[in-house]
Order: sequence, then structure tokens, then C-alpha cells
Amino acid sequence: MELEQVRRLSRSVDGFLLAASRQPTDILVKLAVDHPVVMVNRRVPGLASVVVEHTEGCRQMVAHLASLGHSSVVYLAGPQNSWMAASRWEAIGDAAAEHGLSAVRAGPFTPTVAHGGAAADAALRTGATAVIAHNDLLAIGVLRRLADRAVRVPGDVSVVGFDDIFAADLCTPRLTTLGGAHENVGRAAVEILLEAVGAPRDLRLAPEIALPSELVLRDSTGAPGSTPREDHP
Repeated sequence: MELEQVRRLSRSVDGFLLAASRQPTDILVKLAVDHPVVMVNRRVPGLASVVVEHTEGCRQMVAHLASLGHSSVVYLAGPQNSWMAASRWEAIGDAAAEHGLSAVRAGPFTPTVAHGGAAADAALRTGATAVIAHNDLLAIGVLRRLADRAVRVPGDVSVVGFDDIFAADLCTPRLTTLGGAHENVGRAAVEILLEAVGAPRDLRLAPEIALPSELVLRDSTGAPGSTPREDHP
């Protein structure tokens, strides 16, 4: 669908912002020859991009889980061919090795609340005591399924998401997640695109911007065997 829309619009627009595109790299590079292209939440060599930094964020996430006493983590991956899913898994695996945790990957899963049930079941089959979901929507679906199965969070399993969406602070338990200034991602991408329209294109000079992430600690992570809190300050 994305490629169909790009082809349909290519004669009537000045440039493209492509968010979390899963198109093959060669197609994106070819598109950038004829139009200014800015990638959002994906990096492609030679193309301008804006992402929320996640390598250090994943390291902080795994370090947090290790500090709580976890020894195993499962990453519930997002869509197949997702650059972000692959990149996050690489960062989580590296951080787990650094901190002496075992790490496994399950999925791919559609990153929605509705698919959290299947993801939670897969996570439990691994025996890991800490779950990192591809995004907050999937993590919230995981929390619901764990509650249905009488699995305590964080007493039996800790759960972490990505993006720090509004609902992450409203679900039960409140979700620990890696957030960032996502509105600034869109703003920076638009600014790059506007500067590129009408200017000579040199893919060698395409800017790659990584905006800082922030680990937001809430109630869904704790020491294995801990008692979940029933109230919040």
C-alpha cells in the first residue's frame, strides 16, 4: 500500500516523509534520486533520517532490569522487515550480553493491543522474567493477557514498552517505557524536507538526526517475586 501511494503521488508532490517504512533499501534510494526523501524512524544509508535514539535507551532498559535482579529477557518483536524491530533487538541483545542476561526474541507480532494476548503467551513459554514489547500498544495487550492468566506484574513478570504513549500512564499497572520527544521527530523531519525541496540533491550529505530517548520508570517493572504496588503517589 505504501509503495502504491508513493507511485501515485510522485508526479504531484515535491517530496516525501516516510514513517517507519518497510520498503527495500534499493527502492527508497531510487525514489530519493527523483524526489527529496526524509525517513522517520528508519535509517537508510545516503538518505536523510530522523529517529529517536534507542541504542543507549535499550542499554538503560536492560541495565534497569538487571539491577532489579532479572537474569532473562524476551523481546516481542514488531512487524517483519521492520528496521526498528531489528535495530532494537540488536541493541537489546548487545546490552543483555553486557549485563550477563540471557535474551531471546519472539514474534514478529502486529504491534497493537489486540495482538498482545498471543505475544504474552509466547513470552511466558520462554520462561523469561522480563518482557520488552515492540511498542506500548503491544505491551498494554500483554498486560491484559497476563492479568487474565493471573500472572502478577511485576511480581512474576516485568513488562517494558516503547514510545511512552498517553495510555502508558493510565493502564494497570502503569507501564515502564522508553520514550522521547516524538513531536520533535516530525518537526525536524519537516524542516529537513522543506530545506531539501528545490535544492541540489547530494545523497552523500544527507543529515542523520537522532533525538534523545528517556527511560520512564513506572509500576510494571520490579524485582522478580516482588509484591505489586496497589496505589500510587
